[in-house]
Amino acid sequence: MSVRRWVRWIVVAVLAVAVAVPVVSFLVKEGLDRAEKITSIGFGLVGAAGLVANWCMTRLGRKLDTIRPAESVPPGCLLYLHDDGQPPLVKQVDPLDVGVKPAIDTANGHDRDLPPYVSRAGDDDLEWAIAEGGIVLLHGRAAAGKSRSAFEAIGRLRPHHRLLIPAHPGALRELIDTGYPVGDAVVWLDDLERFLTPGGVDQALLQRLCPSGRADVVVVATIRDEELSRLDHAAVRGREGTELTTAGLDEAAAKLVAQIRGRRRIRVGQHLTGSERTTAEATGDDRIAAALTVGVGFAEYLAAGPAMMRRWSVGDGPLFEVGQALISAGVDCRRAGYTDPIPRDLLAKLYRPYLSPAWRHRADLPTISEGLAWACERVLGASSCLLPHDGDTYTASDYLLDRTTTDQGPLATTPVPDRVWATLLAIATPRQAVNIGLRAYATQRTDTAEHAWRIAADAGDTEAMNNLGGLL
Repeated sequence: MSVRRWVRWIVVAVLAVAVAVPVVSFLVKEGLDRAEKITSIGFGLVGAAGLVANWCMTRLGRKLDTIRPAESVPPGCLLYLHDDGQPPLVKQVDPLDVGVKPAIDTANGHDRDLPPYVSRAGDDDLEWAIAEGGIVLLHGRAAAGKSRSAFEAIGRLRPHHRLLIPAHPGALRELIDTGYPVGDAVVWLDDLERFLTPGGVDQALLQRLCPSGRADVVVVATIRDEELSRLDHAAVRGREGTELTTAGLDEAAAKLVAQIRGRRRIRVGQHLTGSERTTAEATGDDRIAAALTVGVGFAEYLAAGPAMMRRWSVGDGPLFEVGQALISAGVDCRRAGYTDPIPRDLLAKLYRPYLSPAWRHRADLPTISEGLAWACERVLGASSCLLPHDGDTYTASDYLLDRTTTDQGPLATTPVPDRVWATLLAIATPRQAVNIGLRAYATQRTDTAEHAWRIAADAGDTEAMNNLGGLL
């Protein structure tokens, strides 16, 4: 028995005596006046209160002993923590902070960045999957409304659950490995492909997060159709056992995506169905009314997608030239598999060759700061071509990337230049190098893929070593 327990039992014994003596005295002695009786009863009550307090402290001590330091979130794992270091509830989070795009402004002006939500055809399946727990995947083109549909659904079904937004691909693994209790939670993986990197999200990690039969944890993920198609193709080629393809290199990611099927894989269409249009018309919102009359996708119009393409593609003058070149450099970094926000210095190294020939050697160009400010301006009050992040870093819009992969915009049909691959690999971490290698291999740049994986393998990355073994 520990010293603490000995001390606790001694205290209990003393308190018991303190209760017993006055009570017995009260019962056996006769002739006690009223004051003496009150004194005896008072001592008995004090002793009894002491016993109760000791019991409560004992219980509390046991409870405190079971609280592990790991119940605080490890630094750098999750985004949007409260002041107490814990994740927020779903109902406490602004949808614009988790990837939902703001809507265009109109002449009427609006006090909300988002118009009323228009129910989509897949909402019933989405609600079923969220209620059941496990993973659910929403897919569609960029700016189709995937993130909005997902956020509205968790707001309806799990408003009081914690929202866990990983800060980097390996964050969930780190969170679980440290013993943090993930329960009554929504894990938010917007742009799932960003987390399907070595050391990131895979089947084994999902099994630890939300094993079969457990409904209190749901993983809500979104992915663009182009990325999903690439992974589906890899999974099929892997099953067929044909020649080396990304099936062998993207195997973990392909396997994870392949297991998400049926009602757990929900397509969000670019255009509204008849019933969705009826619902949209009933909202009375002028932004929605305008979106119903144009010939582009409903949600992409609301997110200013076509307007962003025009801003990137059409213009004149020095500020447009620099802004357009910075956007193009950002898009090509993403095309090359660099999924992290891009440092300003990197964009400064890359942008000049994207200028029109007549502007490349001019000394009177606007500054990088001016060009970035232009590229980050919200178009029609909605989204911007470059999205600024902490640490003076930037990400090119999903919408611009999506349209480039379908041969639209200034970079249509143009491969990623050699200088971009080389510049990225010069500053890439091992994890980033593996991802760049995967993208290089998918575009038949085997020499670049080999170089990327050698960088990661030299740093001890086993995934890169395996990829090199399959390549050589």
